[in-house]
Amino acid sequence: MPKQVKTTHVITDKELIVYRRNTSSVYQCRYKVGKKWQRATTHTADLKDAIAFAKKLHITAHVRKENNFVPIQRYFKDLAKLAIQRMLQNEAYGNGKVIYRNYIMIINKYLIKYFGKHYIDNITHNDIKDYADWRAEQLGRIPKRSTVIAHNVALNLIFEEAIQRGYLTEATKPKLSVDVKATDVRDAFVLDEVVAIRNNFDNWIAHSRQDSVAVRTLLKDYVNVLLDTGARPGVELLELTWKQIEVKVDKTVTKTDKKVELEDWESVDELVDEQLFRKEYAVILKIQKHKTKERNAIGSIYTYKALERIAERNYGMTLNEVIKSNIDDRIFTYRELVTDRQKSPNRKAKLLTPKNYTNLFNEYLIEHNLLISEITKRRRVLYSLRHTYATLALEHDKVPIHTLSRQMGTSVAMIEKHYSHLDAVKAMKQLRNTETRYLIDNAEAVSEKYQYVSKKKKS
Repeated sequence: MPKQVKTTHVITDKELIVYRRNTSSVYQCRYKVGKKWQRATTHTADLKDAIAFAKKLHITAHVRKENNFVPIQRYFKDLAKLAIQRMLQNEAYGNGKVIYRNYIMIINKYLIKYFGKHYIDNITHNDIKDYADWRAEQLGRIPKRSTVIAHNVALNLIFEEAIQRGYLTEATKPKLSVDVKATDVRDAFVLDEVVAIRNNFDNWIAHSRQDSVAVRTLLKDYVNVLLDTGARPGVELLELTWKQIEVKVDKTVTKTDKKVELEDWESVDELVDEQLFRKEYAVILKIQKHKTKERNAIGSIYTYKALERIAERNYGMTLNEVIKSNIDDRIFTYRELVTDRQKSPNRKAKLLTPKNYTNLFNEYLIEHNLLISEITKRRRVLYSLRHTYATLALEHDKVPIHTLSRQMGTSVAMIEKHYSHLDAVKAMKQLRNTETRYLIDNAEAVSEKYQYVSKKKKS
């Protein structure tokens, strides 16, 4: 049996012990509740006060247990840190989700700051309501419904951690609700605004400072790909590498329904025997970082040209050459500016990944009078490009909802929920059935098997 150190004091045999670690001047205590030993600090370096505190803590734990409360109380901040630790562990084992990063930010920036010194089992419904008021003050506005839901999920992760560890029960767990009304319309850009976004970049880049040219140029390509694919801004594209890109080319005749294969194809458009041949590009983005699972998103010529420009700037190569060379760099990077003063024989410009495009895109929208939606009167953000893609795909391109859900990595239900405002009036072009009517009106004579045959006998 190990020898008891002088700083360890048995208050009740096999029930309560007060001790002090070699590295601390404050006494700790260990006490048994049921069959489990618990540890806590006494917050004092005085032995007499430490023993009194430990006895009170031990008695309180037993009283709470007898009255069907959790016997041990823990601070919210301690359980919050454990919830963060669990998310990081899941991420390390490959079971994490991209959105965990958002929950961790919410926990650190908001939840611990407000609830940190509350006991986890003492948080009431009124505390939750007070937190909502405090959060609105911190944000400087009433939060969107999606923001409230994200905060509720993060808070529930902490409550679930407390339940698993025996510091909270299902009966005493606060019930969370979403009191913010869902927005009816997503803040998308209309067609003429999309034209303005695409066409104003070059002039904006030309009038920027020398050290801003590279990052603004990359923003142009980033925005073009977002508009062309409906990808989520952030990790879905910023974590994408050249190895996760595949290009397919379909060579077609645009004036007939036939497909024609041409050898030694060089140009996008080519006139052969009075018929126009065109290269149709499909760029497959094998998105790895996603809210739920991996998926493929398809881009068109806009995505192809954006990636071609990045390949040329960063490597002096064509897109196909970069793909074939098996480069594993992230795609959305830009070369750092090296001034004449910084140049040296051994210095090589690094490829940099933008940390955040939110402020730069916000600046671009403000300077071109595109920040506020004329329809919703709300600010647009990078995520508005995703809503724009969905709206245009449904209104103009006649993309089926099931196909759109796979492309965007979301459910059919979510698309129907957020884009139900595309009603019969706004979808008028689709409902005119122009192509179907054309086929019907220009069809050949009715097939013989559908011809009417009189059943009357000839006299």
